[in-house]
Amino acid sequence: MDSVLTDVSTAGPPVDAATTREPSPKRGEAKRAVSAHMTKLAIAGTLAGLITGLLGGGGGTVLVPLLVLWVAYPHRKATGTSLVAVAVMTAAGAAMQGFQGNVDLAKALEIGVPAIGGVVFGTWLHQRIHADILGLLFGLLLVAVAINMVVK
Repeated sequence: MDSVLTDVSTAGPPVDAATTREPSPKRGEAKRAVSAHMTKLAIAGTLAGLITGLLGGGGGTVLVPLLVLWVAYPHRKATGTSLVAVAVMTAAGAAMQGFQGNVDLAKALEIGVPAIGGVVFGTWLHQRIHADILGLLFGLLLVAVAINMVVK
C-alpha cells in the first residue's frame, strides 16, 4: 500500500518521460558558440567599416585577416564573405561621401567599370590557386602596402 501513495508536495500532472527533455548542455554550448561567432563577425565588421569610412578603403585588408585568423574561416570563404561585406559598407560610405560633395562620379565610373573585368578575372584566378599560396600572396601584399605607406 505504501508504494501506491504519493507525496502530495511533488504530485502534479502526469509527465511523459519520452516527451520531457532535460536541457542539453550541448545545445547551450552551441548557442554560446553561435553567439560568440556572431559577436566576432560584428566586431570585425565594425572595425572594417571604421577603417573604410576613416581611410576610404581597406575593408578587405581588415576583414580577410580577421575572418581567417579570428573567426577561423577558410581563406576562400573569408574572401567571398569580405567582398559582399565590403560592397555593403562601401555603398553606405559612398552615399555619405556623396552627400558631403566628395564624389567625382565620372572618375569613379572610369575606375569602377574596368574594375569589374579585373574582379571577374581575379575571382576566376582565385579558384585556381592553392589556399596557402593565396594567404602568402595576401600577406605579401599587406606588407608591401605597409612599407610603402611608412616610407611615403
